Amino acid sequence: MTDQELSCFFVRELFPLKTESGSGLDTHRIQKIETHLAACKKCRDYYSKLEKARATVIDLAGTKPSPAMISYLKEEHHFWKDTLAAWGWKRWPSTLKWAVELSVTTTVLILTVHYFPWLRLARTVQNMRPAAPVVVTAQTPEPAPVKIQTSETPGPEVQAQMQAQPTESPGLIAKVTPISKEEASDAETTAKEEENPQTAGVVAKESEQKMLGFVWRGSLKVDELNDEVADHVSKVIRDLGGTKAGQVELGWRRGKQRYYHFILPEDNYEKFLSVLNELGIVQLTQERHQRTIRPGHMRIIMTVEESEE
Repeated sequence: MTDQELSCFFVRELFPLKTESGSGLDTHRIQKIETHLAACKKCRDYYSKLEKARATVIDLAGTKPSPAMISYLKEEHHFWKDTLAAWGWKRWPSTLKWAVELSVTTTVLILTVHYFPWLRLARTVQNMRPAAPVVVTAQTPEPAPVKIQTSETPGPEVQAQMQAQPTESPGLIAKVTPISKEEASDAETTAKEEENPQTAGVVAKESEQKMLGFVWRGSLKVDELNDEVADHVSKVIRDLGGTKAGQVELGWRRGKQRYYHFILPEDNYEKFLSVLNELGIVQLTQERHQRTIRPGHMRIIMTVEESEE
């Protein structure tokens, strides 16, 4: 063999032969391996680990399991079967067995009903449902009854006086409908906001006594309503190109609710619903309205409130 130095790969290939007693390596190759180990730290560490592993295998070769361990390993073991056998379950009276089984079943049901995330499951199911397309028919609607909003129910004399008054238009029906204070506050806020001149470029001129436009009304119910959630909804509206349609700011606090009145591009409506579904349960319905919106946009009036659960 020449005096050329051996490579790390070749030396590590010869390690198993060097460790065996009575190996077929000649003295010259063993000397070459020793010279390489003296100069290469990585090969020395590799050889040291190999020697330790070899010693461990030799020690394990002398270990013999006891007959009891061999017998235990040959048998099949089941946790509940062994536990019941240790408790003597088969010797228990039937009445006691039924009582224990009923108690366990009741406990499992109570824990499932109390701790199972039912609200999260409802959101997941709602997100899996495809969005229903909104079909708008180009038909001339009939004049809608006028709804006189009041926070109190008028007396019989006032109703009789109103019914006796002639209407200005033969197709217009005057109808007195008592509404709650919350609805009156909502209507007052909407009417106040619609006077905002900032949206004059989007909201068209009000048509006379004809419901030609549409508005989306609804609510978003969340687990916990705080400033962080309200600001996040406002940011999502602005990021999707939405602009406020009233004098109050987006997320205006109204009692325990947050109020949003804005105009959103129709192309971003699906993205907006997707974000709301991640926050809670959203419900938006389309309604007729006297004001029309510029094509490609939609007006939305919604509140954010905490769910009753």
